[in-house]
Amino acid sequence: MASDQTSCVQPRPAAAVLPCLLLYQILAVMVSGAILWSAFPPAVPGSDGAWFALAPLLLVVRHVTPRRAFWLGWLGGAVFWLLSLTWLWRLIWNNGPWPLVVFGHVALALYCGLYTGMFALAAAFIWRAVRCRETLSKRLAAAVVAEPLLWVGAEYLRCVLFSGFAWHAVGVSQQGSLALLQAAAWGGVYAVSAVVLLVNGAVAGLCERVWGSVRQRTTGEPLLGGRWRTLETLIPLLILACVWKTGFDRVQAYRHQTETEPVWQLAMVQPNAPSICERDDGSETRVCTTLIEQTTLAAATQPDLVVWPETALMGHLPHDPAAMALASNGAVMARAPLLTGTVEIQPGPPGHRDAYSYYNSAWLFTPGGAPCGRYRKQHLVPFGEYIPLDNIFPVLARLSPVGFSCTAGRESTVLHVVGRVRADGTSPGELAFSPLICFEDTVASLARRAVKAGARLLVNVTNDSWFGGSSEPEQHLAQAVFRSVECGVPMVRAANTGVTCAIDAIGRRAELQSDDRTSGFIGFHSVALTVPRLPLPTAYLHWGDWILARPAALALLAVLALAAIRARRSRP
Repeated sequence: MASDQTSCVQPRPAAAVLPCLLLYQILAVMVSGAILWSAFPPAVPGSDGAWFALAPLLLVVRHVTPRRAFWLGWLGGAVFWLLSLTWLWRLIWNNGPWPLVVFGHVALALYCGLYTGMFALAAAFIWRAVRCRETLSKRLAAAVVAEPLLWVGAEYLRCVLFSGFAWHAVGVSQQGSLALLQAAAWGGVYAVSAVVLLVNGAVAGLCERVWGSVRQRTTGEPLLGGRWRTLETLIPLLILACVWKTGFDRVQAYRHQTETEPVWQLAMVQPNAPSICERDDGSETRVCTTLIEQTTLAAATQPDLVVWPETALMGHLPHDPAAMALASNGAVMARAPLLTGTVEIQPGPPGHRDAYSYYNSAWLFTPGGAPCGRYRKQHLVPFGEYIPLDNIFPVLARLSPVGFSCTAGRESTVLHVVGRVRADGTSPGELAFSPLICFEDTVASLARRAVKAGARLLVNVTNDSWFGGSSEPEQHLAQAVFRSVECGVPMVRAANTGVTCAIDAIGRRAELQSDDRTSGFIGFHSVALTVPRLPLPTAYLHWGDWILARPAALALLAVLALAAIRARRSRP
């Protein structure tokens, strides 16, 4: 037993070297976070930084104790999130108290960084076990299997725990790579994250191999595995090539498959309205006029469906006559069904503490102007649409930016419209679609639930004017692209101000632009979009996160639990 314990003891550097070594480790993880940030918007799609950004972090994690790995991983993650979430500061321009905005930015970044720390601790624990009796097969298992799996587990937990923050999975950095994007059809965005992490591990292994070769020349110490160590690089690159080839074939197959599928003419209006806090009677009149004018122009394209963005109607349906009239007139002017975002008010249930319930909703109107369907948002934004614990302390509801807390919807709603009869006498038939409101297009489970309920098109109505002038609209779109690939159905997005666009079932986008801008202007986007009668087959639609993300999360939790047990037993 004594010999076993001795074999697991890692050599410690000299005391004089420790401060410099810690400084290098801190710099490495901070650089890692900064490079990873450069792979996401506002960087242009296709930026390659994500393929090596995490290599410095992985190199540090592989050679430190689990406890130190946690703190360093937390630091690297916090740097990434502090840089990525700077768009939150735009809330200050929308009457957000700057101390609360700054605090919220820092707190959210530190919270999200915790999950990077969890990954780093678990990975360091695995590598420490590998180095007890290091073999090439153990190294390959740690680098090719354990690291990607643990990373995916940490991402999934961040996306679902405490209502979740489903933003900037590492795989989202590949939004511009159509072939690699198709991996999401198998395991969701997490499958793309695993591939990116795998390549980062290959880069880290290559650096270790180069350093080992230098040591071999100077000290004569042999490199473990010899030339077979190249497998740490070759296997990830082979997997990457297979994923790319499979994705390329899927894209080609889709192009041939959709030649006989119905094409729908869809129009999305972008009114460029100010946020709720900045609206007054004058601006509200301008917004109403803009909606009707742009819808009238869009009617010339003979749309089968017109979409207005989230909270396009400032009045509350169905009890505000002016709001009802605006939506009805819009549908009549479009001569087509109209979907619009609005706030819905309904009487509260008997015995409830509130007389009314408020819903962030999307209402559908017939071409004649009559309401014919609605959807209530299910995934509400904490501190934006509701205040946590306000059901226990009702006074907290007044802290909401809109002055009240919304009630969450209970189910995904599938709405139906009938297409126009074309000049040649044909019609695309009936379209089943489901709305997603605001950040719901970042929640994979909601999109999957809607498609399994029968939706063949996802319609996102959103209001990004809170963060106008920042990178948030582009980051928001980057998350949404994956919902189409995961579920095998197209999506259209109507944004108050950017990014209004159409996304097909393999992730290709057609955006509304003006002078190379997607935000800050008025317009409408009319597209002819192929909507397959059946979703493009995807394993993710059938099995969801049980294919990869949930097993990965369970593996991460198991390793963390084992690390905690070992740490507790090692205490005096």
